[in-house]
Amino acid sequence: MSMESLTPVAQPAASAPLPAQTALLVDESGFVSSHSLAVLGFLGYAPGQAPKRVNLLSHIAVWDRERAGRAMSQSLISGRPHQSIYTLTNCDGQCFSVRLTCAPCHCSGRPSGLKISLDCL
Repeated sequence: MSMESLTPVAQPAASAPLPAQTALLVDESGFVSSHSLAVLGFLGYAPGQAPKRVNLLSHIAVWDRERAGRAMSQSLISGRPHQSIYTLTNCDGQCFSVRLTCAPCHCSGRPSGLKISLDCL
């Protein structure tokens, strides 16, 4: 086995450094309903590149998606915050770990979505 095979492969350079933290609102369907350009940058989108509607669950790695979807749904139903570690994928397919914290936000006295904070680990 050569030394080259033991050397880690460098990740492609990002156009901008990954923000350490971002916050967003997600509606009952999992679509991002309120965000800033920093959120789009966090998910790897360049300005003007993001689709009109971004589904947060589609950016959670396949192996974590079902667990995250259940936890977010349960938080919305129970009215209690949730926090766990998940793997996100940016729009280029690169994976990174985040601590996802979500709490229900209310409109007219009923839960209407989730306030989500993502912290890079």
